[in-house]
Amino acid sequence: MPLSLQLDRHAQIQRIRLRCQCFKAYALSTYYSYLSEDNCVGLLRVCKPGKRVYIKDLPEFVPFSDSLKQKMVGNQELNAVFDLGKKSYLLSFSGGKSLGRELFSDNREIFKEIQRYHNSILRGGTETLLRESISDRYRTNLRLNKSKRHYIYLHGLHELIPLQLPDTEYYYVASVSNLLSNPSLKRQTFSMKSFSPVYVNAGENQKTQIESKLIQWELGENKAGGSNITLDFSPIEFSKTEFQIGKEPVANLQSRSKRINSVYTNQNFGLKFILDFSPIAYYLSKENSGFFVFQSGAQNGIHNLFFMRKFLEESPLPKPVHIRLLEGKEVARQQAVDDRYWTGYRLFTNAIVED
Repeated sequence: MPLSLQLDRHAQIQRIRLRCQCFKAYALSTYYSYLSEDNCVGLLRVCKPGKRVYIKDLPEFVPFSDSLKQKMVGNQELNAVFDLGKKSYLLSFSGGKSLGRELFSDNREIFKEIQRYHNSILRGGTETLLRESISDRYRTNLRLNKSKRHYIYLHGLHELIPLQLPDTEYYYVASVSNLLSNPSLKRQTFSMKSFSPVYVNAGENQKTQIESKLIQWELGENKAGGSNITLDFSPIEFSKTEFQIGKEPVANLQSRSKRINSVYTNQNFGLKFILDFSPIAYYLSKENSGFFVFQSGAQNGIHNLFFMRKFLEESPLPKPVHIRLLEGKEVARQQAVDDRYWTGYRLFTNAIVED
C-alpha cells in the first residue's frame, strides 16, 4: 500500500530532534523551513511505497526563510500552517518580515472534523454544514487581508481542509523552493481574456479518449498556433510499486518538457489516496513554471466538462485565474452537488505573481 512507509528509528529520532531544537529556540521561520523539508517523508512515501527509509534518504536541510522575507514585499504574503503536537501555528511572511502565532490551541477537535468530512464525502454526499464549519474556523483564525495576494502552504492534515476564501486572491503552494527559484511572472500571465490550449496524453483508455474529445469539441481547436496552457488527460494511478502519470513515475516528471500552465483534467486517485495528494502536487510543480489546477476529488463525469468550459471561456476583459477557478467550481457544483466532485479543484502557483 502506498501509505505504508517505515522510517528507520534513527531517522524518526532525527526528525523529532530537529523539530524540538527549532521550536525551543522559538525560531519559527527556521522551524517552517525545516517542516517544508520534512514533507520529504510524504514525497518518499510516493517514490518508495512500502520501503524502509533511512537518514541518508532524507534531503539536506536548507533554510529559506530569509529568501521569503526578501520576496514577500508589497502586497505579497505567504501563509504557512503547521503543527507541533496538539497545537497548530500560523507563520506569515509579509513586508520583509515574518510573524508567527498560534492558530489552534488544541487541534484534535478540528482534525476529527476534517477526517469526518472526508470519510463522508468518500461515501458520496453533500456535507454543507460540516464543510462550511471547517472553512469558517480556518477563515476566522487565519484573518487574511483581502487587499493582499496570498500564497498558502499547508502541512499535515491541514492539507485536506475544504478552504473557501471569497473575494481573496490566493494560490496554494506545493513547493516553496520552486516558488523561490522560478522567475517571477507578471500578473498578465494569471489574468487573460482567453486561452490557447494544447491537449496531451489522452492515452489508450477508451473512456478517457471520449472525455478528452468532448472537452476538445467544447473548447475548440487551437488555431492561434501558440499555447499558454496545457490540458493533460493523463490519469495518475498507483501501479504495483509507485504512482505513475501516463505510465511514467511521478518522481520523473521534472525530466518532461517544461510547461508554463497546466490543468490536470482526469484525476480520481485522491478519493483513495488523499494523503498522497500534496506529495504528488509537489512533483507536478516540477514541470510547470506558472500555475496549475489539480483536483483532489473525482473528475470523472459531466461536471468536469462544465468546469473546464467555464474555467477556460473567453472573456471580454482579462479575468484572473483565481476568479475563473471559483466560477468553474460553482458550475461544476450545479452539475454534481456531491462534495467530492467540485470542492477539490485547487489552484497552485510555482512562481511569485508580480503586478
